[in-house]
Amino acid sequence: MRAVPATAATARSRPARGRRPRARSSFGERRLRDVRVIGFRSGARTWELAVVTIDVPVVTAALREAESWSGPTPPE
Repeated sequence: MRAVPATAATARSRPARGRRPRARSSFGERRLRDVRVIGFRSGARTWELAVVTIDVPVVTAALREAESWSGPTPPE
């Protein structure tokens, strides 16, 4: 029987020798009016991220007026 070399995909799926496997992640979401607060745990760290819905044409128009936007014109 011949040994098969580890590919990048199989190397990522196995923990390195001498290392403990990572802790499972968790994910939660709560809503505060128009803001969604996403909380998640990755390993020993806990993170929170606030996500706000924006009106893209309004933001793009404001950036154009401030001469801060040089991207393509958004579709209407």
